[in-house]
Amino acid sequence: MTDAPTRPAVLLVDDVEANLVAVEALLGGINCDLVRAGSGNEALKQLLRREFAVMLLDVQMPEMDGYEVAKYARDNPQTRDVPIIFLTAMHGSEENMLRGYGTGAVDFLFKPINPHVLRGKVQVFLDLYLGRRRLTDEIAAHEKTLVDLRMANSALRHFTNAASHDLREPLRAINGFLEALSDEVGTSLEEQPRDYLDRSRKAANRMVSLLDSLLVYARLQSPVAFQEVDCQGLFEQVRTDLGTRLAASKTELVVGKLPSLRGDPNRLYQLFLNLVSNAMKFHKADDVPRVSVSAERHDHDVVFCVEDNGIGVDPKFQSAIFDPFRRLHARTEYEGSGLGLTICQQIVEQHGGKMWLESEVGRGSRFYAMLPA
Repeated sequence: MTDAPTRPAVLLVDDVEANLVAVEALLGGINCDLVRAGSGNEALKQLLRREFAVMLLDVQMPEMDGYEVAKYARDNPQTRDVPIIFLTAMHGSEENMLRGYGTGAVDFLFKPINPHVLRGKVQVFLDLYLGRRRLTDEIAAHEKTLVDLRMANSALRHFTNAASHDLREPLRAINGFLEALSDEVGTSLEEQPRDYLDRSRKAANRMVSLLDSLLVYARLQSPVAFQEVDCQGLFEQVRTDLGTRLAASKTELVVGKLPSLRGDPNRLYQLFLNLVSNAMKFHKADDVPRVSVSAERHDHDVVFCVEDNGIGVDPKFQSAIFDPFRRLHARTEYEGSGLGLTICQQIVEQHGGKMWLESEVGRGSRFYAMLPA
């Protein structure tokens, strides 16, 4: 079947030329193409040439009557969805009606035809046809958009993986050379050159941290791999991996009893790692950092809470704290890529949960992550 023209079409089928002319006159002014067919065979050929919004089919025709035309149209996958309205001068007996509906008719109109009824019914099928066509076009457009998005996401993941790997290696080399330079001549340098050296090392470390965060963010675009996750064991792994930083900052990390749930272990590990790291980082200068982790079951959900005694967050900034690359403090005060909490929120939402913050300036913060159990 050829592509649908701009205007919808109505197929008029009757072996009497005068009847076709009369129906055309009754439908005059309706925004559609009226296509004639003088026999059943010609009607079936027309159905294969283009799409029709509706077919007005005379029942009594020689060689092939309307019932046979309807049956053949219904048996062909290309034409089976065209609505059929029978036009007939025959008595509307129950037998004739059942036979017509059995061959696929959607309605009967008996001659002499009421012009208002005919125009109203045809207009309904024209509107339905145009609605279906718009819906089909929208679905096709959305499918193309989804394909484009998948391709873009795939390209982004490949680019991010390659860029992170290719950039991380030279940055490690730069950092290594800077450390070697600092060890060899750092103490002999004057204050300003030594400051330049320290700034260079910090900049290289920031770049490595940013690349690591971008790589994690890119990996979140792949499907979630759900399985049973032991959150208690996952947090012990977080504690082990943060061991050096916990000791250096003298952070007190207290983890309560945590349940198991269905989720992606790699993503949940990243969620807990980021939340604890964030709580450790934003501590007050004169206080020993304290971080407590707890969980409570609420109906079919588990609400995790990571609480700290840090600097807190001003209420006017709390709604924007999960935005990517949003920083509330200068890099000279607190290091970071600006993606940590964005990654946390995306992980929680990918699991069908939600995340929020309760905080007061100078009195610490409580990050909540509600996940389906």
